[in-house]
Amino acid sequence: MLLGAPIVFLLCDEIFTLGQPIRLTVEPRSLAILQIELGDHRAAETWKKHWEALAGAGLIEHQTVVADQGAGLVKGCALMGLRHHPDVFQLLRPLAICGERFSRQALAAIAWEYERGGLEIGRSEPVINKRMASYEAAKAAAEEKIRRYDHVCYLWAELRKALEWFDREGRIHNGASRQAERKAILELMRALGCEPLKQALSSFASGLEGDWGYSQTAEASYQGLIQRSPRDVVEVCACGWQLKRQSTNRKDDGIRKRLAQEAEFYDDYAASLLPEQGDAIRKEVEETLDAEVRSSSLVENIHAALRPLLDTCRGQVDQELLELFASVHKHRRFGRGKRAGKAPIEILTGKEMEKTWLDSLLETA
Repeated sequence: MLLGAPIVFLLCDEIFTLGQPIRLTVEPRSLAILQIELGDHRAAETWKKHWEALAGAGLIEHQTVVADQGAGLVKGCALMGLRHHPDVFQLLRPLAICGERFSRQALAAIAWEYERGGLEIGRSEPVINKRMASYEAAKAAAEEKIRRYDHVCYLWAELRKALEWFDREGRIHNGASRQAERKAILELMRALGCEPLKQALSSFASGLEGDWGYSQTAEASYQGLIQRSPRDVVEVCACGWQLKRQSTNRKDDGIRKRLAQEAEFYDDYAASLLPEQGDAIRKEVEETLDAEVRSSSLVENIHAALRPLLDTCRGQVDQELLELFASVHKHRRFGRGKRAGKAPIEILTGKEMEKTWLDSLLETA
């Protein structure tokens, strides 16, 4: 255990091997595995016991758990007295799936309209009139589905903007106005009259309730920054930080490069405003904002390393193997990225390792 390590956020998730859940708790700043357990089920009590081991080591007290909306996990947080913050990506995913469904339906309706448009087969007037009526009905249906998809795309883009911390000038959104804007967008989406979308919106609105406390914490951190540094420089740095995060989350290479270039422009602009202090202020802004964890997606890095091991073992997994994996991961240095050259245990404790992970492993063997 990592006694005395300062931990504020916990990333929690589950991965399965032959139907058995593996409960995982990770510290996001270092990606250190704090606890990994193989179990028979994932009920609230099992999550509570999972965290009790960390509490007994003094690692957690009043931390925030960032995770999906799993029933057992959420109830376990309540039993343990931990604050659960919903993963924003997991909240948005059902809405994105609805948008993809609307896109497919619109394309299918367009194809059907084109198919109904072939009138050259008809010869008699009744047949032609029947085909014309069929075409007009297909055209109207296609226009309706296209209109619905356009509305969803627009509202989706506006919802993503409303979920961002800062506007285009780097000013943080007012909590009350942002809440009202989100509610208005959700009501407009409900007005589209699609039942699957309504169900997804109900789940999203329920999960979003856990985001308000997080927004207040973020606003307090931002106010602290503008009290310590010039407001205009902080706003420029905030724009750059937000663009960098958006660039990291994009899959499209062209969009990712464009966002990275825009972020670089804001970094250069901040340095020009205060040539001697600009870089220091930018680093402080980025570190402060990065400390507010909003997504549990970083835990997928652990999953990506663990899945090949589970596949190789073909279900022959026990607790000792998982603990060995966690130990190697904590002591193995990252090869690239912002953590390159440091091991999770070094980032978490602030102390350099005296030996490599392999030497430490061989000594305990």
